[in-house]
Amino acid sequence: LKVNVCDLSLSIGYSFTDKQKQPFEKLLNDADQAMYKNKQAYKLAKK
Repeated sequence: LKVNVCDLSLSIGYSFTDKQKQPFEKLLNDADQAMYKNKQAYKLAKK
């Protein structure tokens, strides 16, 4: 019996603002940066 196993990871970034006129691109960039930071921290913690 051969079993195939696939490792899967998920990274989610989020961003909040209280400024109604905040450009969407700024929020998206902030969320992307948060996701990258958390992803790097997870990789370091696994070592």
